[in-house]
Amino acid sequence: MKTRLLLIVSILFATLAIAQTNSPPMDTNLPPEVTTLQTVENFLSQGTNFYVVPFGTITSGNNGKYSAGGGVALAYEISKNFVTALRLDYLNKAFYQGSLNAQFQVPIHLGSFELDPFVLAGAATPFGGGANNPGTIQGIVGTGLALRFASTGAWSHFLGLYDIEKWSATPGVQHRIGLAVQLGF
Repeated sequence: MKTRLLLIVSILFATLAIAQTNSPPMDTNLPPEVTTLQTVENFLSQGTNFYVVPFGTITSGNNGKYSAGGGVALAYEISKNFVTALRLDYLNKAFYQGSLNAQFQVPIHLGSFELDPFVLAGAATPFGGGANNPGTIQGIVGTGLALRFASTGAWSHFLGLYDIEKWSATPGVQHRIGLAVQLGF
């Protein structure tokens, strides 16, 4: 009986030893695990063409009565002459509309400043919060001016802007003033 038990235990250990030696070696060249926070930090620290643009809005709509609001845009500079943006407008104490815009600009260098006159066009979907015709599509056209320091310091990542727009389904015009901040310096 002891011999059989010893034989069974020996076979069991031999099987386990063979199983371990036949397994493939572990891959030690795996990349380190990167967290989402590290990915975002690396992305922003290398500089990007993305801009966050908080802005204020004054509209002459609503039967000539002025109303104020604001919003935020996420813009992407495809080239020095073409910028696209996703925008969310807050007007009349409610989220008013979301829009997608394209902006054509011509940079003019004036010493340590860069002046960017631009025209823009876009499409917007008004929401229910105080918007005319919620759920429809309205066109946006406008013109404006952006100003930035053309130097290579930290100030070159900020630009001030002003534009005047006409929204097709909204009476009056909209005046917008904002500060664009480039993500990642």
